[in-house]
Amino acid sequence: LLGAGQSTYYAIGAPPDEGGWPIRVTEPQDTARTLSTALLRDQALSTSGSSEQSFELGGRRYSHIIDPRSGQPVTGIVQVTVTAPTATDSDALSTAMFVLGPERAAELMRGVSGTAALLVMDIQSEERVLALDWNQRWAE
Repeated sequence: LLGAGQSTYYAIGAPPDEGGWPIRVTEPQDTARTLSTALLRDQALSTSGSSEQSFELGGRRYSHIIDPRSGQPVTGIVQVTVTAPTATDSDALSTAMFVLGPERAAELMRGVSGTAALLVMDIQSEERVLALDWNQRWAE
């Protein structure tokens, strides 16, 4: 299991007698809590988010991820986690999907085989988590 910082992991094979390397996907606002656990085997996982890297201006919190179309910080989403065949794909897709938002993210993901995503919106409701082909274990 190779880790690049805290945002990207690449698994080659799996631990002995295991189905994959367990990687915790944490709650954006409370990293002590697990949102889901991904089992990686010969694939990568990357997370883009604003919970650890953001800034505050005028009493409002903004993401460090900038939408290149508007030049403004992305709003409405706080975290995107993507699994993909390569670390390059998972890293690029997690940031792109963060910027594009849920509707366009699903469209983008369909164009890259072997991918799955977990998007967390900046709302407090049951619809705040969107799973796209996410067959990983959910925290209980």
